[in-house]
Formats: sequence, C-alpha cells, structure tokens
Amino acid sequence: MVKSGNRPLSNQLTIALYLSPSPNSASHVDQRIDAFLESFYHDKLCNLTEEDFQGQVEALVNLKLCADVHLGEEVDRNWWEVLHHTYVFDRLIREVSENSK
Repeated sequence: MVKSGNRPLSNQLTIALYLSPSPNSASHVDQRIDAFLESFYHDKLCNLTEEDFQGQVEALVNLKLCADVHLGEEVDRNWWEVLHHTYVFDRLIREVSENSK
C-alpha cells in the first residue's frame, strides 16, 4: 500500500487505499484488505470506549481547526474543491460542526 486516507462523501466516510503494483493477484490483495478491516473492527472498534471515542473526535476537531501554516495549504484545499466540482469551500467548518454534534 502506498498510502491511505478517508474522503467525506455525502455524510458517509469512505476509506481510500492507494496500492502500488504487486506481484500478488488482485484476489490476494482483496483478501488481505478484508482481513485488515476485519481485524481492525474486532481489535480496535469493538474495544473502543465512549471516552476514547470522544477523545478521538476532539483530536479530529482540533486538527481541523488549526490555522493553515502556509498559503499552499489553503490553495490545495480550495483547488481540490474546484477539481472535484464540489465547491464546498467551507468544508472544514461543516465537518467540525458535524463532528461536534
């Protein structure tokens, strides 16, 4: 895997996995991704307390509220909206509002 991330999409969280070419078959890679998601669910999510969950939400909100360090961050964020034809230039504020509920 080259990198992973998430993408907000119509109030649904999607996970994006970016893979580099592999000598393994697509079926094998798919099975490994499924195994990871299964273990993540059982090992992490099932054992997550409400207090830990709220701590994660607060950390995410604080991260989204951080001011841009340089102009390029704001430019990249706004160009992403233009390139994907979403035009939600206040996305961070909306996400913080949703996460704070």
